Amino acid sequence: MSTLPGQLQYASDFEFIDPSTDDMAAGGGSVRNLVEADLANIERSDGILANMWRESIGTTLGIVHASRKDRPIVVADPNGLRHRMLEFYADATADNPLRAAKRLREILRAESSWEVLKSGNRRERFMRRKIRLSVQQFCRQVNADDIGVPVVVLSQVMEILAKGDRRIENAITTTHISDAVRRVLKRMERKRDPDFVGLYKQWRGYSQRDKTVQVVAEPGPAGRIRVPVESQRAHATIWGKAIRRIEDIPSSDARRVVAAIQSVPEVIKITFNRFTSRTARPSCCASVAESDSPFVIEGKLFDRGDKGTLQVFQVHVRDNGKKMQVLQQIATRLKQEGLWAGNDDQK
Repeated sequence: MSTLPGQLQYASDFEFIDPSTDDMAAGGGSVRNLVEADLANIERSDGILANMWRESIGTTLGIVHASRKDRPIVVADPNGLRHRMLEFYADATADNPLRAAKRLREILRAESSWEVLKSGNRRERFMRRKIRLSVQQFCRQVNADDIGVPVVVLSQVMEILAKGDRRIENAITTTHISDAVRRVLKRMERKRDPDFVGLYKQWRGYSQRDKTVQVVAEPGPAGRIRVPVESQRAHATIWGKAIRRIEDIPSSDARRVVAAIQSVPEVIKITFNRFTSRTARPSCCASVAESDSPFVIEGKLFDRGDKGTLQVFQVHVRDNGKKMQVLQQIATRLKQEGLWAGNDDQK
């Protein structure tokens, strides 16, 4: 890895560790110390940006070490070497260092903001290492390549998750991750890669036996299900405050609306988005309608708050195949509570 043109443009986004200078300073001159300094700097880095303008043993070994430490790697390949080692270990490649730096920034920003939904609606920090270890364990159980296969799978799974729309407020479930692994294995088998023959079907059986995480709502007082409710950080609400739980909603009628939605099975989260004062109703009520986004139902809540009268919200569901059924159940519950606003305002 050498000094990159992107260092100047992205100096505000990254703190760069340049092996041509930093390792030399830390290594003290001896070959052993230089190598150890290089490895240590890779391990303390969040990501690796490699400028492979020519074939380099040192850069290649640095990429391999970074991969084993589960660091995201983006390679600049300005001269079109397209070496199989680059394709194998890199999360992404670009035709110049500037584009490579931009891609690495995108990867780091995305992954640092992700969380994994665990049972009981617990959340934990997303760790790419767990995906590799899971695939590696699977490979060992089915006597497959436990080095090459996990590397290929991890890179492509990260790409699928980054482009996917199944995240709920930047959180994903292990079911989503397992599905992404399955897609990669199926894709590689179709390419007739000998290392992947038969792994697709074996993963399906393996993941079903070993599925330990599901999105489950947390029981509240008297056994009532407490579905998470919150407003997006970038938005206030018509009540002039951020919402982190149903108790934060100052309007008792609006709380009744949310409680009615919470009571519907398959609902896993309610998120308040934008609001306006252009539309009003005589009393508090709500409507729901189908969304083009998978796992999401769009809603409008009419109430008189300090900041406005119409609050848009989203209902996130566990099973996309049951979305229309959940939508109808929400409408029924709202009608039973006398809180239904109808469908006309969703157009």
